[in-house]
Amino acid sequence: MEFFIRIQAQIRENYAFLPNGNMNTENPIWKLKGCQYFIVRVDLDHFMDNRDEYIDNFQKILDNESSKGCLEFDYLGHETLSQMDRVLDVSVTSMMKESVT
Repeated sequence: MEFFIRIQAQIRENYAFLPNGNMNTENPIWKLKGCQYFIVRVDLDHFMDNRDEYIDNFQKILDNESSKGCLEFDYLGHETLSQMDRVLDVSVTSMMKESVT
């Protein structure tokens, strides 16, 4: 059965610059900048039987999404989703403004 996994990753940004203005990727100065989530598809039965291997691969996925030396993602955790989250095209701000008037 196909399920979705939401991977939680720590964002790290490099704040080290060389005198010429280029980013210093050899001696980075990392700052933690919150979290980002990535959603991937997995076969749930296979995932349950090979969980540790999947977690190793989650970090590889995050490494591929990183800009080495500039912006990097570190695996923090994951959760299984039975179906994709729904994105609603709703402006809560507009709703609140309308209820005030």
